[in-house]
Amino acid sequence: MIRLRFAAGLGVPLLLGCASSGGGPPTAPAPAETPEQLLAQARGHFEAGEWSLAIDGVDRAVGAGLDPARTRDLRAGALLLSGAPAAALRTWGHDTPRIDVIRVRGTRSLDERAVLARAGLVVGARLDASTYVRAQRRLTGIPAASATAVRFHPRADRTAEVELVLAERPRPLGSLGAAVTKLGEALVREQSTMHWPAPVPRVGAVRLDGRWSDGRRSAALGLDDVGIGLPGRTDLSIGIGTESYADDVDQWSFTRIALRTGDWVSERTFLAGTVGWEQSTMPSVSGRPWLGVESELRALDDRARVSVQASRRASTDAPAQTVAVAMGVRTKREFVPLEWQAALEGGVEHASASTPRPLWPGAGVGRARAPLLRAHPLLEGGAIRVDRAFGRLLVHASGELQSPSTWAGWGWMSGALFIDAGRAAERAGSLGPWTAVDAGTGFRFHTPFGWALRVDGSVGLLDGEKALSVGLLSRWNVWRSGLSRVVFH
Repeated sequence: MIRLRFAAGLGVPLLLGCASSGGGPPTAPAPAETPEQLLAQARGHFEAGEWSLAIDGVDRAVGAGLDPARTRDLRAGALLLSGAPAAALRTWGHDTPRIDVIRVRGTRSLDERAVLARAGLVVGARLDASTYVRAQRRLTGIPAASATAVRFHPRADRTAEVELVLAERPRPLGSLGAAVTKLGEALVREQSTMHWPAPVPRVGAVRLDGRWSDGRRSAALGLDDVGIGLPGRTDLSIGIGTESYADDVDQWSFTRIALRTGDWVSERTFLAGTVGWEQSTMPSVSGRPWLGVESELRALDDRARVSVQASRRASTDAPAQTVAVAMGVRTKREFVPLEWQAALEGGVEHASASTPRPLWPGAGVGRARAPLLRAHPLLEGGAIRVDRAFGRLLVHASGELQSPSTWAGWGWMSGALFIDAGRAAERAGSLGPWTAVDAGTGFRFHTPFGWALRVDGSVGLLDGEKALSVGLLSRWNVWRSGLSRVVFH
């Protein structure tokens, strides 16, 4: 082993012995640092604003035998200042601060009392991690807000001031940024959703949905966050639409009204229910009510989820029933520039024998149905291709790896490799099961307007089919995804 020392006044290293030489007796190893020394080092890192080093120092001190109670405030403070408030609250455990005051910031037209009620926080109660995370999730369901946050400031007397911060959504075309956002989203998705401040009390926002893909058109008017005494958020939607199929000259059309209410019942669990009525060109289900339920469970700090959606419609035959189970895992909770990121999504969907085609599952490039099979577009020539991944039973999975991103002037750009797989069964007519495995590459462009563009080239590994597709990256948003099913599917 080689040891170096700096000669006094010279600043040059002197070689003080080598394991292979016999030049002097071996030096005794440096004594191990005591828990008190490690704690002092952690405090020094904290005072210097080196939060990660402070956290590491505290963990080392505890590992060396120091009582964790002596380090709790130091570790929680470092976590809080490093941007991990929920982890800080978990560190405090049963000694979390009590809420002394709650302030609402950033509201212009929103009723502050409604915001306070939505967060579900109570003055005098302890602010534990579960309550904090649930309040964050519930605020994201305010339709008139484009961004929300929950902040807290602990005090020496074990109380805390809590701030509910909102950025109210601009009018759809009220600014250049909003106009660019909506135009870009509409061109890519052939679908758009716009919100306006509600002109009446007890309604959060007025919503207009539109979809104009060839073969699948619809429009809906909605009142979001309607105050009718139900827990959580309640949305009312009234819409019309059509859907076409390649093997049928007739279009399916509908007029639909639906009431959906949902809430985060805990830190990790979301529940929602829908009741609706539909008039359509499908005689078996036309003019009859239907019910829907949804649930979603989050885990691994929002890096994993499992969701279940089911519906039941009255019918002249057996009830028309659908069920969809989806799972997802990702390496990052949200987009992080300059880092590798991976994601895996999959699921199973099934529709009963009496369920009409518009409620059947399918997979393609994200136009007619959400699951991806990017070398085999499901919507072509103004109609859904029933000879592809379209049937009463669908099993699907997609995996993707994104490279570290680089700044490209208007956003972050990264490359991507992906693979999709799907199998459809119980298909239309006499068609048998159909399987496809697609692989490809593309790029991702994360815009400053809040959405991420994907451009993909894909080839079918089993049949050689090729396709180029453009779309938006999907997000885990229980409010938007659930409502989209009610309005469009």
